[in-house]
Amino acid sequence: MDQSHPCVFSFFNLRAYVLMLTMIGGGILLRRSQLIAPQLLNAFYVCMGTLLLLAALRFYRAFARYSETPKEKQQNEACGG
Repeated sequence: MDQSHPCVFSFFNLRAYVLMLTMIGGGILLRRSQLIAPQLLNAFYVCMGTLLLLAALRFYRAFARYSETPKEKQQNEACGG
């Protein structure tokens, strides 16, 4: 980010926000349409929740590695991390 005070929403690009809105809208429509049995929806929610948790952990890991100082990064690489 080149700006000194970037917009809060500049974390993702427009394409990512469109994808999120499409997925949210699709989920709402799927839930309200009752085309799929509640048991299958529950299984889907558990799977999706697990994947979202793993994605969040990857974000936290990338943030922790990005925010390391060069000295800390060098020490971690020397230790095999």
